[in-house]
Amino acid sequence: DYILILFVIGTSVALKANKRWYKNSINLEAVKAAQLEADLKNLRSQLNPHFLFNTLNNIYSLIPIDSEKAQESVHRLSKLLRYILYENETKFVPVDKEIEFTQNYIDLMRLRISPNVKLNVLIKNENCDKQIASLLFITLIENAFKHGINNGSDSFIDIKIYVDNEKGILCTVENSLAETEDNIEPGNSGIGLTNLRKRLDLIYPDNHELRIEKRGKSFFVLLCINFNDKPLL
Repeated sequence: DYILILFVIGTSVALKANKRWYKNSINLEAVKAAQLEADLKNLRSQLNPHFLFNTLNNIYSLIPIDSEKAQESVHRLSKLLRYILYENETKFVPVDKEIEFTQNYIDLMRLRISPNVKLNVLIKNENCDKQIASLLFITLIENAFKHGINNGSDSFIDIKIYVDNEKGILCTVENSLAETEDNIEPGNSGIGLTNLRKRLDLIYPDNHELRIEKRGKSFFVLLCINFNDKPLL
């Protein structure tokens, strides 16, 4: 009887502990999800004012030189802001929309670079019907324009995005480092990439690869999102 009582008590304690662990686990996931949403909203807010003011200034200076190009830039900017503010409120967005947003962002950033900055862009996307978490690639590209441009000397930014409707998306960004950025290390690559890594770990825990490398005088980042369990690389 004594052993039976101990067994019943032990089972009861174990069940309560398991229930408590399960509840804590759910709460932890809820906290992670809330933090993820907060990070995404923070990313939107960071993109909006700074990028908007810089782009408007660039467009303004373009008006007397090429009014047609300035009009096209205003149209691209309006599409960009519409996407940031209204079209990516859901957790996932169509890949085509995200790629279009990325292309519009790159085209607008071209306005601020001088002739000695070599910008190479290759985007291959064949009408992908999949969905993806929004604003994943913009952090990589924004970092490249921030750290890779040295208007006083030759510099480069190389952006490649490949979309395979069956396998996934591969994005690589490589940029030269300005002299002030020579001592940057992959482990100290900024808040943007740190937040991106957190988002990827939460949304695509087993279906992504983020590789950050310093290659001499250049900085290289690779982001791979798998649409299934098979590695894209």
